[in-house]
Amino acid sequence: MKLATVSRRRWVVAGIAAGLLVGAGQIMSLGERRMGGPGFIDQRTFESELHRTPSPTDPQLVALSVTPGDPIDLVELTYSVSLPDGSVRTTHVQFAAPNPYVPLDHTQNGQATGRVADYLREVAGSSPIPPVGVHWLDGRPVLLLGLFVGAGLLVLGALIPASISLLKHTQKRPADVSGDIDRTEEDAPPSNGQVPAEQADVPVVPLSATPLEQSTPRPQLKKEYAGQFYPVEKQAPHGFSLVELLVVLGVIAILLAFLLPATRLARAQAQTAACASQLRQLGIALHAYANANQGSLPAWSGWHTWPPGQPDDESGPAWTIELIPYLGSPDSKLYNCPAWPGDVPRRNYFLEAQWAGRSGRHAMKLSEITLSGRFVLSGDKTNLALYPPPMGIGPLADDADPDDFGYGGALLWPANGGFYMHRNGNNVLFDDGHVVLCPRYDPYSMTFNPHRMESWAQVTPN
Repeated sequence: MKLATVSRRRWVVAGIAAGLLVGAGQIMSLGERRMGGPGFIDQRTFESELHRTPSPTDPQLVALSVTPGDPIDLVELTYSVSLPDGSVRTTHVQFAAPNPYVPLDHTQNGQATGRVADYLREVAGSSPIPPVGVHWLDGRPVLLLGLFVGAGLLVLGALIPASISLLKHTQKRPADVSGDIDRTEEDAPPSNGQVPAEQADVPVVPLSATPLEQSTPRPQLKKEYAGQFYPVEKQAPHGFSLVELLVVLGVIAILLAFLLPATRLARAQAQTAACASQLRQLGIALHAYANANQGSLPAWSGWHTWPPGQPDDESGPAWTIELIPYLGSPDSKLYNCPAWPGDVPRRNYFLEAQWAGRSGRHAMKLSEITLSGRFVLSGDKTNLALYPPPMGIGPLADDADPDDFGYGGALLWPANGGFYMHRNGNNVLFDDGHVVLCPRYDPYSMTFNPHRMESWAQVTPN
């Protein structure tokens, strides 16, 4: 297809389609951000910073920006710090606000106010905070990119036919030159219609008298016709024009902008599915252990090392060691989440122990779980205090007995100091064996108390 024959309407459609592809790729790229962890603050710190009385010696909050998303909104806080030499240094921290947002302060009575941007506007009426900027286009760039790319291709589509037409009129083609022989005045026949004397003796042979067999055969040229009257030699070298090369490069760039985030998204979804499969195997192993031990789940204790007997090892069994007949060594890959961002594999799953620990016990029975299908049995370990450096802030050894009793819990979300192990959530294993990717704590579908619907911090012992 010739670029000069493409109508402007098709250029606009191609531009909008390219913009949609690039915008979809950008949305997928934004979704790949790992929420939580270093550089993020929890909800309590976030709200205390909004209500803090400014002090000349403390960092000054100079800017607030919100990037809407689903299931969380990303809030960026910008601080300025005055250095002794008179210069000013700018620092940034982020907060992953769940959507809808439920404030912790008592003035709101714990009720959801909508999105975090609405909460910031309410706080601005009573606290001297900077104006809130909402970056809607960062999360929804499809329309803008489609308009820009479509407008660019519209201009390109309008210029290409004009430039090609100009080139055709300024360059002489072989067909035009062969039939356009210049004649001088002396070669032209006289105006009186008489034949010159030097041409009078030349016999004139009628065309019909010339035998067809004696006519000189014309050479058969290998030509094809582009259009109706424009011959082009078949053996002539054909190449891309500069415009066609630029269009091809632009199409490749657009496809890469869409395919690379799509490939990373597919890999992230595969890691999430593999993690859920490993958690299901862990649930099967826990039930098999309980069936072989009079209904009791493995016992948990303190901080343990693997192999046992190292300096940080404490007395008592580790539940990963008790599950060796069912899952293999505590170093088994079944304990390592494929989406773990660290370079060194860690044990990324925990055993639920908050209710048992507050009740003064080191194990519980499956028969004690009355809220079947809602009790959290295990899941992604997303508390950085339970990981050794450099990814975590805990002890130097990786715990071979990870549980959620103490240390602020094991299953944390970005709003309360944790991070997302997967894109848009953490995998949670329930007592009946099913696994759900949860973007936040849901008080109506999960509990850490086997008898009552309670969050991890609200668990009451027997």
